[in-house]
Amino acid sequence: MGPSVRRSSRSATTGLAAAVEELEQAPVAAAHGDACSRNLLVPTHGQGFVLIDFGFFGLAPVGFDLGQLLIGEVQLGERSADCLPALEARCLPAYVDGLCAEGLDVDLGVVRRAHALQMLLFSGLSALP
Repeated sequence: MGPSVRRSSRSATTGLAAAVEELEQAPVAAAHGDACSRNLLVPTHGQGFVLIDFGFFGLAPVGFDLGQLLIGEVQLGERSADCLPALEARCLPAYVDGLCAEGLDVDLGVVRRAHALQMLLFSGLSALP
Protein backbone atom coordinates (compact mmCIF):
# COMPACT_ATOMS: atom_id res chain seq x y z
CA MET A 1 0.00 0.00 0.00
CA GLY A 2 1.49 3.29 -1.09
CA PRO A 3 1.77 6.39 1.10
CA SER A 4 -1.01 8.26 -0.74
CA VAL A 5 -3.46 5.37 -0.26
CA ARG A 6 -2.53 5.15 3.40
CA ARG A 7 -3.07 8.92 3.86
CA SER A 8 -6.42 8.82 2.05
CA SER A 9 -7.56 5.87 4.13
CA ARG A 10 -6.55 7.52 7.38
CA SER A 11 -8.30 10.76 6.45
CA ALA A 12 -11.47 8.78 5.67
CA THR A 13 -11.65 7.67 9.29
CA THR A 14 -12.68 11.19 10.35
CA GLY A 15 -15.95 10.76 8.48
CA LEU A 16 -16.85 7.24 9.56
CA ALA A 17 -20.00 8.19 11.46
CA ALA A 18 -21.32 10.14 8.48
CA ALA A 19 -20.45 7.29 6.12
CA VAL A 20 -22.34 4.79 8.27
CA GLU A 21 -25.34 7.12 8.53
CA GLU A 22 -25.38 7.62 4.76
CA LEU A 23 -25.14 3.89 4.13
CA GLU A 24 -28.03 3.24 6.51
CA GLN A 25 -30.20 5.34 4.18
CA ALA A 26 -29.38 3.22 1.10
CA PRO A 27 -32.03 0.88 -0.28
CA VAL A 28 -31.70 -2.72 0.88
CA ALA A 29 -31.99 -5.92 -1.11
CA ALA A 30 -31.35 -9.61 -0.72
CA ALA A 31 -27.63 -10.29 -0.43
CA HIS A 32 -25.70 -13.54 -0.66
CA GLY A 33 -23.35 -12.26 2.03
CA ASP A 34 -20.27 -14.07 0.73
CA ALA A 35 -20.52 -13.64 -3.02
CA CYS A 36 -16.97 -14.58 -3.94
CA SER A 37 -15.93 -16.37 -7.09
CA ARG A 38 -15.60 -19.63 -5.15
CA ASN A 39 -19.32 -19.51 -4.41
CA LEU A 40 -20.28 -19.10 -8.07
CA LEU A 41 -20.37 -22.30 -10.09
CA VAL A 42 -20.18 -21.69 -13.82
CA PRO A 43 -21.46 -24.56 -15.98
CA THR A 44 -19.18 -25.80 -18.74
CA HIS A 45 -22.14 -25.73 -21.14
CA GLY A 46 -24.77 -23.03 -21.25
CA GLN A 47 -25.01 -19.63 -19.66
CA GLY A 48 -25.29 -18.16 -16.21
CA PHE A 49 -24.05 -19.51 -12.91
CA VAL A 50 -25.25 -21.18 -9.73
CA LEU A 51 -24.77 -19.60 -6.31
CA ILE A 52 -23.80 -21.88 -3.43
CA ASP A 53 -23.13 -21.40 0.30
CA PHE A 54 -25.92 -19.19 1.58
CA GLY A 55 -24.76 -19.15 5.20
CA PHE A 56 -24.64 -15.33 5.31
CA PHE A 57 -27.76 -14.68 3.20
CA GLY A 58 -29.91 -11.75 4.31
CA LEU A 59 -30.79 -8.14 3.64
CA ALA A 60 -28.02 -5.61 3.03
CA PRO A 61 -27.59 -2.25 1.34
CA VAL A 62 -27.63 -2.51 -2.45
CA GLY A 63 -24.20 -3.31 -3.83
CA PHE A 64 -23.08 -5.28 -0.79
CA ASP A 65 -22.14 -8.41 -2.74
CA LEU A 66 -20.13 -6.44 -5.29
CA GLY A 67 -17.35 -5.80 -2.79
CA GLN A 68 -16.41 -9.41 -2.22
CA LEU A 69 -16.90 -10.28 -5.87
CA LEU A 70 -14.52 -7.53 -6.94
CA ILE A 71 -11.78 -7.72 -4.33
CA GLY A 72 -11.92 -11.25 -2.96
CA GLU A 73 -9.26 -12.58 -5.28
CA VAL A 74 -7.15 -9.44 -4.81
CA GLN A 75 -7.22 -9.97 -1.05
CA LEU A 76 -6.08 -13.56 -1.58
CA GLY A 77 -3.24 -12.44 -3.85
CA GLU A 78 -4.74 -14.24 -6.84
CA ARG A 79 -5.48 -11.13 -8.90
CA SER A 80 -3.81 -7.76 -9.25
CA ALA A 81 -5.58 -4.68 -7.91
CA ASP A 82 -4.81 -3.06 -11.26
CA CYS A 83 -7.83 -4.84 -12.75
CA LEU A 84 -10.32 -3.38 -10.24
CA PRO A 85 -11.36 -0.24 -12.16
CA ALA A 86 -12.17 -2.24 -15.30
CA LEU A 87 -14.00 -4.95 -13.33
CA GLU A 88 -16.02 -2.41 -11.41
CA ALA A 89 -16.92 -0.56 -14.62
CA ARG A 90 -18.43 -3.79 -15.97
CA CYS A 91 -19.90 -5.26 -12.79
CA LEU A 92 -21.68 -2.21 -11.38
CA PRO A 93 -24.02 -1.62 -14.38
CA ALA A 94 -24.61 -5.39 -14.70
CA TYR A 95 -25.57 -5.53 -11.02
CA VAL A 96 -28.02 -2.65 -11.48
CA ASP A 97 -29.46 -4.40 -14.55
CA GLY A 98 -29.93 -7.52 -12.41
CA LEU A 99 -31.73 -5.53 -9.72
CA CYS A 100 -34.03 -4.08 -12.37
CA ALA A 101 -34.71 -7.53 -13.85
CA GLU A 102 -35.82 -8.63 -10.38
CA GLY A 103 -38.16 -5.65 -9.99
CA LEU A 104 -35.96 -3.30 -7.96
CA ASP A 105 -35.37 -0.08 -9.88
CA VAL A 106 -32.38 1.64 -8.24
CA ASP A 107 -30.36 4.39 -9.87
CA LEU A 108 -26.80 3.47 -10.84
CA GLY A 109 -25.48 6.45 -8.88
CA VAL A 110 -27.21 5.27 -5.70
CA VAL A 111 -25.73 1.79 -6.07
CA ARG A 112 -22.29 3.21 -6.93
CA ARG A 113 -22.30 5.36 -3.77
CA ALA A 114 -23.55 2.53 -1.51
CA HIS A 115 -20.91 0.23 -3.01
CA ALA A 116 -18.16 2.82 -2.42
CA LEU A 117 -19.22 3.32 1.20
CA GLN A 118 -19.29 -0.42 1.81
CA MET A 119 -15.88 -0.87 0.23
CA LEU A 120 -14.53 1.81 2.55
CA LEU A 121 -16.17 0.44 5.69
CA PHE A 122 -15.87 -3.31 5.15
CA SER A 123 -12.69 -3.65 3.09
CA GLY A 124 -10.70 -0.47 2.69
CA LEU A 125 -10.12 0.46 6.30
CA SER A 126 -9.35 -3.09 7.37
CA ALA A 127 -6.51 -3.10 4.82
CA LEU A 128 -4.56 -0.68 6.99
CA PRO A 129 -2.05 -2.58 9.11
